[in-house]
Amino acid sequence: MFICPTCYREIEEPEYIYGLFRPFHGGFGRRGPYPVCPCGKALTSSIVGNFSELSMLAASLRGLGVSLVCLVLAATADMRMHLQNIQITILPITIGLFSLSGMIALWRGFLWSSQRAPVTRLAPRAYGAAAGFLIPSGALAAAFLLGGMRDFSFFQRVLERVFS
Repeated sequence: MFICPTCYREIEEPEYIYGLFRPFHGGFGRRGPYPVCPCGKALTSSIVGNFSELSMLAASLRGLGVSLVCLVLAATADMRMHLQNIQITILPITIGLFSLSGMIALWRGFLWSSQRAPVTRLAPRAYGAAAGFLIPSGALAAAFLLGGMRDFSFFQRVLERVFS
């Protein structure tokens, strides 16, 4: 069951539209089908996911998994660039983007918790996604700013222990 935050309705069987472009959503989406409300609004978001009920724990685990995979990939790319003496860093940009996504999800959860009846059930999903994005990015930002990751000695020691 989907919930439309625009028209405050529960939609049991939404219509699915196929294609690359999501009208009324503001950008390009995935290639597969996505649900659409009868009023024309897409029932999915690139940050929160589908507008259906999900517990806060499940949403935070989904957000945590996505952010950890992306942050580990960014950290390993940064370490490779550091070992090749290239001065471009991807990790701070990735941390900033995930922090921004977490703040947007937190704001949506705050707005949805103060709206009418069916939309308030979307708030735990948004709060969980915010926690899943903000916890790892905040931990890595703290480690980055405190100097533990500035010279990449932490990642070098971990990789030496794993591959030796």
